[in-house]
Amino acid sequence: MLHTPHFLTGVVIATQIPDPVVASAVALTSHFVLDAIPHADYIDVPEITPANVVMVVADGVVALSLFFALVEPQLWGYAFVIGVMASLPDFIELPKYFSPKWATLPGIKQFSHWHGITLQFNRDLPFPKRSWSYWILGLLPQVILTVFLVSFLVAR
Repeated sequence: MLHTPHFLTGVVIATQIPDPVVASAVALTSHFVLDAIPHADYIDVPEITPANVVMVVADGVVALSLFFALVEPQLWGYAFVIGVMASLPDFIELPKYFSPKWATLPGIKQFSHWHGITLQFNRDLPFPKRSWSYWILGLLPQVILTVFLVSFLVAR
């Protein structure tokens, strides 16, 4: 799943749960729940390509723009940390794209297998991965979730 839905889910959790330990646990759990929803999170292949770099940068800009526009400044620190907790599993896997050896480290190897192959195995869409149908339908649940999260933050 893209960064924006994960991060904003954590931000919404932070606005509802004042206890940082509980909020962190709920945010971390939310990551795996969201990853189980069928979605697309790469353009074409899960590698560093110009299209994927542009998508990741644009996704980060959207997430941060929505964060600063919708969260009261007095909550920025706390909500940002909980938002990062909701995104943490993807950050743990990020180094493997720069150093494949990262994915072979004890603990990281098992986590990467569980997070990537086992957890996300059942969320594949019934379209060829290189098709527009795959990308559009893979983006749709993320857009719907983001709109819901934004509306929740706006109504707050």
